[in-house]
Order: sequence, then structure tokens, then C-alpha cells
Amino acid sequence: MVVEQPGNEPYRVKYIPEENRFVRTENLSLGYARGFHGVYGWVKGYGQPPEPHRDVFMICEADHAAGAVLEGKVVGCFLRGDGDHKLVCIAPERPEEDLTQLPDRELAMLRDLYPRIGEGEGWFDRVQALALLENPV
Repeated sequence: MVVEQPGNEPYRVKYIPEENRFVRTENLSLGYARGFHGVYGWVKGYGQPPEPHRDVFMICEADHAAGAVLEGKVVGCFLRGDGDHKLVCIAPERPEEDLTQLPDRELAMLRDLYPRIGEGEGWFDRVQALALLENPV
């Protein structure tokens, strides 16, 4: 993945592809505001903002700068009603293979990202997440 939003940054970071740089905005970061421990960005090789791309939350404690490229293991996803789905990944060396195997505190942290789940939305397992990667963006 490419990190767009560092976990320790309270304000949203936006990628400017024409300049290949990241800029801090005046808007609060959703993940930071809702207590997410990790980074947010896009899956490398599946497009990049502002063009169609695959978003991903990576659960991790380490701070990573915007633009860092990290390896991750996809364990699940959040399917959104507007089609802006979010993958969830963890460090590849972790033993969990599926969202359902994550520790309760991490599952609670993820649920806090989207406390209101609309019709057709929800948290899904690794199989559903990998299916997203099989379909073009």
C-alpha cells in the first residue's frame, strides 16, 4: 500500500499527483478523530487518487510518513453503500488471516470508524475483500 494518511496526523492529507506530493488540508482525519491506530492509503497497482483506486486501512502501531510504501496482508473490508469500499490489512507476519480473527480491541476500533451502517453496507471477511481486488476499479 501507499500511505496517504499517517496515523499520527490529525488533519487529512491529500495526494497531489501532478506534483507527486502530499499536502495537509484543514479537514480533520476520520481515522484520527475516531481513534484508529494505523495508516490509510491506497493499494499500489490498483490506481491512485484522484483517479479510481482501492482504499485501504492498515492496522499498525508504527508511524509511517505519507508516501511510504508498506506490505500488508488483506484480512477484510468495509463495503460502503456509495461504492467507496475500504480494504483492511495487517502486517504480513501477523498470524491472523481473516477479519474475524483479529483481537477484540482491533475489531472494536474498526467498528468505530463506521458506527452507522447503512443498507448494503458492513464489515466482510477476507474472501469478500480479495474479490474487490479481482474486479477493476
